[in-house]
Amino acid sequence: MRITISVEMIHEIHAEIIDTFRELAQLNGDDETGIVYDVRDPGTLGFIVMAINLAPTPVEQAAVALYRIASQHPYFDGNKRTALIVAETILGEDGWYLEGAQSDDEFILKIARYETCLADAEAWVRMKMRRGGSN
Repeated sequence: MRITISVEMIHEIHAEIIDTFRELAQLNGDDETGIVYDVRDPGTLGFIVMAINLAPTPVEQAAVALYRIASQHPYFDGNKRTALIVAETILGEDGWYLEGAQSDDEFILKIARYETCLADAEAWVRMKMRRGGSN
């Protein structure tokens, strides 16, 4: 079942990620006051949302979200983490999760460095997809 993604939905996910990262850093004694919530480029984020919503299946929506948020950097901080959580949120609406995705940061770094393409992101999503609750 496809879901409709909104800019606000992505903002909420991003804000939660930044809050969590800031709290963890503070628990470790780090000063992470430089982390910002702001959108770097609202137009890019709007384009990403449109691209996600035009994708015909949840798998393709998740791949577009993962690839475009991680590679086009609409936020100052937290783009890769936001990309992954938005992709997982899309799949979760249809009863799927991405097994081991949180620990596979090397692939997401490849996306952010433009070392891979959207088709590879979709193949990665398909490889990681599992039915049921997340681990």
